[in-house]
Formats: sequence, C-alpha cells, structure tokens
Amino acid sequence: HTFAKALHVAEINTLKDSAGKEHFWRADLAKKMISVQQADGSWFNTEGRWQENDKTLVTSYGLMGLSYALALENDTK
Repeated sequence: HTFAKALHVAEINTLKDSAGKEHFWRADLAKKMISVQQADGSWFNTEGRWQENDKTLVTSYGLMGLSYALALENDTK
C-alpha cells in the first residue's frame, strides 16, 4: 500500500531494476497481487508479525494498494 501510494502521488510510473530494465510498476503490482490472491478473494501472509495473518487487515491494505496501481495517472488526489 505505502509503495503504491508513494509512487502514485509522486507520479512515477516506471522503475529501473539493477540491470537497467524499466518496469511499469502499476501492472507489475496488479499481476503480483492477483497471483497471490486466495480463492475467497482475500490476501494474507502466514507470518503473524505486524498482524500480516489477519485476512481483513491485509485484504484492506491490498485493495488500497491496487486502487493506486489502477488509478488514472493524472489523478493524484
């Protein structure tokens, strides 16, 4: 969530990896989130640190992160 919000507000759409390849973070984040989504639509981590195993909390943060990834580029409010 924090990663997506910061990049969205800063109007940064691409990031370079250590090899110099550019990545469109919005698409990469959405693909990753979809790939780890549970069958019931939730997200969580088996690690309990920082309440990462709380489906409600983690799903809320996941949806907020996706909202920034999918937001219009000129909508920084």
